[in-house]
Amino acid sequence: MSEDNITALPSAAGLPENPLALTTSRAPSMYCPHGAVILDDHTRTVTCANVQCGATLDPFNFLRSNASTIARAWSSYREVSNKASEIAERVHVLKKEGLSGITCGSDHVAS
Repeated sequence: MSEDNITALPSAAGLPENPLALTTSRAPSMYCPHGAVILDDHTRTVTCANVQCGATLDPFNFLRSNASTIARAWSSYREVSNKASEIAERVHVLKKEGLSGITCGSDHVAS
């Protein structure tokens, strides 16, 4: 193998100064569920109403997230309602079976 095809990597001392400095307006570790929002009709923006957060939210993402949450809630509600109906029907059948198996003490004849 020929040594003339090898290029040395620049040393750390040869790298230029980082021209990009990032600053954030709030702590990145803060979690906010954005439980309440402010809808501004004039600027057409959605802003978190939590004073500590105050994030400007993407309207489409906010709508999609809430639509997904509502769809999951309705699906869960339907599932629980169906299970409750099934259980109520089983209880009704068991009550009927239990009542038909009960006899009065005077109806028993000793042999």
